[in-house]
Amino acid sequence: MLGRIAVVVAIAVAACSLEIARAAAASPSAAPATPLLGVYRGDAPKGPEKVDAYSAWLGREVDLAEAFEPAATWEDVEGRSWQLGAWSAWVHARPGRRLVLTVPMLPGSPDGSGPTAGAGAGEPVSLGRGAAGAYDAHFAALARNLVTYRLGDSILRLGHEFNGGWYAWRAAGAEADFAAYWRRIVTAMRSVPGHALQFNWNPTLGPGGARADLAWPGDAYADIVGVDVYDQSWSAGTYPIPSGAAAEDAQRRQTLVWGQILDGSYGLRFWQRFALARGKRLSISEWGVTDRGDGHGGGDDPEFVAGMWQFIQNPDNHVAYHVYFDYMAKDGGHQLSTYDGFTSPFPAAAATFRRLFGPGAPPSTPDTRPRLSRVPNRSASQPLANRTLPAQAFVFVPAESSILRVSFHIDDPKRLRRPLRTDRAAPFDMVGGDASRALSFQAARLRPGWHTLTVAVRLGDGRLTVGHARFLRGKL
Repeated sequence: MLGRIAVVVAIAVAACSLEIARAAAASPSAAPATPLLGVYRGDAPKGPEKVDAYSAWLGREVDLAEAFEPAATWEDVEGRSWQLGAWSAWVHARPGRRLVLTVPMLPGSPDGSGPTAGAGAGEPVSLGRGAAGAYDAHFAALARNLVTYRLGDSILRLGHEFNGGWYAWRAAGAEADFAAYWRRIVTAMRSVPGHALQFNWNPTLGPGGARADLAWPGDAYADIVGVDVYDQSWSAGTYPIPSGAAAEDAQRRQTLVWGQILDGSYGLRFWQRFALARGKRLSISEWGVTDRGDGHGGGDDPEFVAGMWQFIQNPDNHVAYHVYFDYMAKDGGHQLSTYDGFTSPFPAAAATFRRLFGPGAPPSTPDTRPRLSRVPNRSASQPLANRTLPAQAFVFVPAESSILRVSFHIDDPKRLRRPLRTDRAAPFDMVGGDASRALSFQAARLRPGWHTLTVAVRLGDGRLTVGHARFLRGKL
């Protein structure tokens, strides 16, 4: 979001080990129990100490620090020693830390006139020239510099927010060139020995000016799908919140914006489905509550923080990591933490954030979605939801140490009748069985058509989670 202008859209938009971090980003089935936590607190030279101050404010160490490369020259793109050296020292000061580096795809002014100094000074730049390979050497140089500074395992946000209109690499009308250029960059950087880089393909929320999905470079060229999410809106009846508005009206507007962020055009759930369909994990690469000079931010909105926490923690969304944008940028303020006596304009949101993401955060909820296997040993299972039940179905909830018991209800979503079965020991089978062999459910017991399985899962900490899976009993 750094240096960007307002997004005008029709709806409201805007210590894990290194191996675990990589697996989280690469495979939806290999998620860590809790998505990794990152923060942006400004860049070098003071950025690292500000990240540490943020960790002290939050009461826990962050896993990731986000940084932005300067974008004036090609030498900036290749990596400056003052920046890479400072972040390398931060990363290696404590095990488990990692850098998320935002990398411009084209240097110079947003008008594409190119750098005014250094290599290529005065030469216009374009996605098309990049797609033809004109800039490969600059990105190979960046990869070599990252390896030299022991940052070769960084996550790179190449050309972030490309579906907006505020950067030289904006993709509107040039989606194919953007995708081709992305492939050139990734290929050039992967050619450098010693790297373990990951590449985050990162639009901003909402439709924007480009069809972001048309700029997808291909599954082999991106490791993570990222999205930037801010509590802001230009939709009628949302923001600005009128001066003197009643608390109920303000909350109604904030709730409407959250619904649009979640389910609107190119909203969070769109990108969750997009990532999952490509076997990628999702990142929330920037997010924050927002105070804007034009009033189009939600202000001190703790419900937005709570909604983001719920989305991030939900295992169905396969979030690998998230980065809070704890900064008072020119186009919008988001800072929750205290630093050098700063007083946040978001006290309620800050308190909610610390409660949900701090050291006393609510425990994560295990994956309790019912699964379907065609064989008694429960192998090759898939989520039951939206699948057709075979004649012999082995249905179960995956064993987790935190689960005490599971009750299964068919076509009784409110659980008004006795359950079909309650299993009090793992594995948690709908019909029964033992550790090596489940008993099958005879689908002929159900009429043809759609049915709903409801599972009520009691956890060891006393919580009860209830989930539903709609499935089809076809012709047998």
